[in-house]
Parts: sequence; structure tokens; C-alpha cells
Amino acid sequence: MLNLIYIIETYSQISIFMLSYLIIYNGGKKVKNLKKDIKLLTNDKISYYKIPHYAFTLAEVLITLGIIGVVAAMTMPTLINQYQEKVAEAKNKKLKSLLANGYKLMMAKEEVLTLNELPIMSNLYNPSVLSSEHKKAFQIIDDTNSNFDASTLPTEYTTSDNSTFSFNWESLPYIFRISDGSVFGIEPIDKPENPPTYVIAIQNNLQIAVDTNGPEGPNKAGQDFFGFALSDIGTAIDITSIYTGECSPTNPNGCPNAESCQALRLFLKNEHGCPYVHYDEDGQCIIASSMGNYQYWGPHYCM
Repeated sequence: MLNLIYIIETYSQISIFMLSYLIIYNGGKKVKNLKKDIKLLTNDKISYYKIPHYAFTLAEVLITLGIIGVVAAMTMPTLINQYQEKVAEAKNKKLKSLLANGYKLMMAKEEVLTLNELPIMSNLYNPSVLSSEHKKAFQIIDDTNSNFDASTLPTEYTTSDNSTFSFNWESLPYIFRISDGSVFGIEPIDKPENPPTYVIAIQNNLQIAVDTNGPEGPNKAGQDFFGFALSDIGTAIDITSIYTGECSPTNPNGCPNAESCQALRLFLKNEHGCPYVHYDEDGQCIIASSMGNYQYWGPHYCM
């Protein structure tokens, strides 16, 4: 210990860094050997300052940060869009599963095979019946029957191309909210004389509008607003693009996927049965006037 103090006092011009280096370098040698190494390093021929040191200059660091910033600015929008698409896809699947399981549970409890046989189908404008029946299958925390305030919900939403469409929640006979904050609005299918563009004119089916976060944003179709149709066997079909008006019998090519294209069959169903609709390999929604190659077109949703 005394020897170490002697070294520090005698060679005070040596930096602490050099002394630390020597201690580590010598790997625990005796202090007397350190004296020799210190004298060696203080020799003009082998100066500490002649030992090469490597580091980035400030200019190099700034240039690197600038390049990283440019790359991030170019890639972040794409990454954000991809993330939002994945989130929307996951929400869509979750909602379809929740709705299908809920209504199939209703049918199981009532021991019926079709949606049309449920008590709700003859009471679509009776909030009390709708409430009691839906509470059997969904974890409802608030609904129309308990004075749910529909005026707090958005009246306007945006589409994928940033155009807008209106939606009147207050006109729906029954709205309920579940524990995760999602709001569901039941739309009876009546076949009015002049139905809105988003109404599927088919009896014995339900349309359900969903806002996954109530009054909060972004209030955009496909992100926090979705539309579904329920077939008579309880299958949930995504018709969000039909709600927005992007996909319709007069504009079948506005249908973004095969499911929304097939949902047009519900729009076009009449007393003669189901029309023939096909989403081809080129992403085109085709409404056929005859069966043609119907057998190769895969499953259809007209039930």
C-alpha cells in the first residue's frame, strides 16, 4: 500500500487512467514491477500520447444520426400503416368471433337452429326483450334499456380514402356496450321503400354496427368502426365497406375483399333466390347474371 502511494506521489504527472491501465495490464503483478512500467511509459520514446486512440468525430456522429433520421422518416409511415392493418384485422376477427359465438349461444339456450327462431327476431323494436335476451349471451355493462346515451357516440366516420359517411346511432332500436368498451348497435332488416345504401334488404337477418371505443377517435371505418351481417345460422360477415358505401351493387369493384363481395349477395337476394357473385384472382368483384362457373366460386353467404 505504501509503495502504491509512493508511486502516485512520485509520478503525479501520470494520469489516473494510465495507472489503472497498468494495474489491469499487469494482471495483479507486484507494485515494484509497476514502477518499471511507469518509467517506460513516461519515456519520451514511448509516450502515453503516442498510444493510438480510436473514436468517432463529432461530424461523423452527426452524419450518422442524420442518415438514421432520413431512413426513419421514410419507413415509419409504412410501418405504422402495417401495424394499424394488423390491429384492425385482429379486431375484425375478434368481433366476428364474439358475435357468432354470442348468437349461437342464444340459439343453443333456446334450443333452436336458426336466428329467425330466436325471440329477439319478433321483438326487434322492443328494448326490454332485446336487453334480456342479449344479456344471456354477452357481458353487457350498459344498454338502451338502462338509458344508454347514444348521443355521446360519433355521427360521422371516415373511410379508407378519407371521405366521410354519416351514421345515426340514435335511430337504432337497441344499443349495448360490453366490458372492453365496444358498442354494438342492432339494426333490424325491414325492407323499407328507400333503404339507406348500407342496409341489406333481406329478411330474417341482422346488421350490427360496432364502435370499438365509443366516442373516442379515430372514428374510422376498419379501425374502430365495423359493420357485420348475421346470417340465419349465426355466421358473422364483415360488411364494413357496405356501410361506408364503398362496396355496393352499383360499384362492386369498391369491395376490398372476397367477404365484402360475397356480402353483396345479401343485398341482391330476392324471391328468386341468391344471385351469383364472384371475387376473382385480379381482385374484381363480379356480379353474374347466370350461374356459369358457380360451382368453382367457393362458399357463398346467402343463407
